[in-house]
Amino acid sequence: MSVFSKIVSFLMSILLFLCGAAQGSVPEKAEKFRVVSYLVVFDDAAVDAVDPSHFRDLTDVIIFGGYAGMRGDGTVTVSDRLAGVVERLKALDESGTLRWHLNFDIVTDGDQKMTMREDFRGKELARSIRAVLEKYDLDGAFFDYEFPQEWDAKLDFSVFLINLKQCLGDDFRIGAALQPWCASFLPGAIAAIDMVELMCYDNWDDEGFHSSMALAKQDVKNMVKLGYKLNRIDLGLPFYARPTTKEARWYDYRQYWDKIDENGLAEEEGTGLIASFNTPGLIYEKTKWAIETGLSGVMIWHYACDVPADNDASLFNQITKAKSDALNGKIT
Repeated sequence: MSVFSKIVSFLMSILLFLCGAAQGSVPEKAEKFRVVSYLVVFDDAAVDAVDPSHFRDLTDVIIFGGYAGMRGDGTVTVSDRLAGVVERLKALDESGTLRWHLNFDIVTDGDQKMTMREDFRGKELARSIRAVLEKYDLDGAFFDYEFPQEWDAKLDFSVFLINLKQCLGDDFRIGAALQPWCASFLPGAIAAIDMVELMCYDNWDDEGFHSSMALAKQDVKNMVKLGYKLNRIDLGLPFYARPTTKEARWYDYRQYWDKIDENGLAEEEGTGLIASFNTPGLIYEKTKWAIETGLSGVMIWHYACDVPADNDASLFNQITKAKSDALNGKIT
């Protein structure tokens, strides 16, 4: 190793320590490493279509489908289908070891200002969320926060997170899907988020590649600058593609896996648009880097985009391989 490399390695070790990264060997980090996936099930057909072959690759599931929403009066509106959905999904977990979380919708109006601002400052909403988690035997409450961006709205949401943490304590986890541009909350609110699901996707490099390794590393760096600890961040992995020309189009990996070239590119028939995917090799490298760096895990958007586990091209299989290699000392 060159003198320059040794200096870089030393400085990186200091940075990881200051940022709260998991300490210890690579195998020790891999042992604690989370694999979190959003499970998008808006209707019964989606629940019926869930392929449980990748449940063995996961540690945590986030149920996403509009089943619970904060409606502005300090209470939570829950779908009468939630109990059945939770029961059916948990029955697919043969190991019984998965942790189950529920995404709560944040209601906004047309100009992206929240409609329940005053309720975010009170504690009734937090108590209502706890009651839902207890009733449906869930492990945590998750929020997808991208809007609004006004400083006073972020202040209100920060107060809400602090109140929620006081209400839930260590009994339940608080998670949030975030990007650096929408994550500047109060320090107490940042500390209240147990699981930071970093949305490292829907972004492009200068060559049009979607969700590159360099962009993922930059997102993590920017989150650390905002005060987030590495050992609470799950690196977001896209199991879908976007066009290199940034049109509002999305492509599931399972529909294109056998058409993707070595650079992760595939042409959409009929339009000529080029979809940019994360290849199995890139998913492996991102997972490997996340383990080495001391991140808490990876997060997948979303579960149904992958091919079944018996397909050698599976992306989940690459995550599990990276964890296994780290556990067995093949990654140092």
